[in-house]
Amino acid sequence: MDLSFSSAYKLMKSIDELPQASQWALKVVTVKGDLVGVNGKHEEEEVELWMRNPVDCVRELMANPDFTKNVSYEPQQAFSDVTGNTCQYDEMWTRDWWWEVQVSKIFSLALEN
Repeated sequence: MDLSFSSAYKLMKSIDELPQASQWALKVVTVKGDLVGVNGKHEEEEVELWMRNPVDCVRELMANPDFTKNVSYEPQQAFSDVTGNTCQYDEMWTRDWWWEVQVSKIFSLALEN
């Protein structure tokens, strides 16, 4: 294979150089296992939990111009025939529930005003 990196270390360094919307945060969590130790208590272990702010991650994805043509933020009706009798369901935004949620949100907002 013709890879652009020669080792796992160089791959990880390249990944680290990618732009990030938010920093990684480390939280050490103690988990209780299902194994019982010689003292009769469940064994525990500290594990690392690495996380990022999911809102920042979504914001970064939504702002990425590479995805502009591939992402839809509103429901659309698609038909597989010219008469508009046969619905085409091939993407999330063409499903009925998205229309129903959109209408219910607009209706709810109209009632509030």
